[in-house]
Amino acid sequence: MPATAAPMSGTYHGLTPTRILDTRIGIGVVAGVVSSGHEAVLTVAGLKSVPTTASAVVLNVTVSAPTGTG
Repeated sequence: MPATAAPMSGTYHGLTPTRILDTRIGIGVVAGVVSSGHEAVLTVAGLKSVPTTASAVVLNVTVSAPTGTG
């Protein structure tokens, strides 16, 4: 007998795409290079139109002008 998935709960909130982090110009964090081995910490829940109760989000990440691996 195949396993059944657990029922999903919660609500999907589709939002208009918006930039919430840009290290080049200081959106969401202080402007500057994020060096290899370091991280930029960003709290998404409650930011822009994201509900404060959000438990999951989908992000598109783009790296521009990389100077090394990350």
